[in-house]
Amino acid sequence: MMSISNVEMLEILAKPWARIKDIELLADCKETKACKIKKQIENKIRQSGKLLPMDKVVPMEMVVKELQINEKRIERYARLEAEGLLKKADLAESTSNN
Repeated sequence: MMSISNVEMLEILAKPWARIKDIELLADCKETKACKIKKQIENKIRQSGKLLPMDKVVPMEMVVKELQINEKRIERYARLEAEGLLKKADLAESTSNN
């Protein structure tokens, strides 16, 4: 598993659609777990009576909800990181506390 910076996480969150690789990075998990998360989201969408326009992606909004990502916190840390105020040691702690 690969930990990513808050700036990189924010770039992923800005996308309208999430692929398996995006889910892997956001959830800090392997492909198998990311596929399960994607499948759960697809099932929720179908149960709501809606259709997915594409097979390989799910709405990022649903991924954020499913993973309980605090976008405002990530934005704040990404800003600090970009300004050089957040160091690598702090980064590991901040991303593990989504």
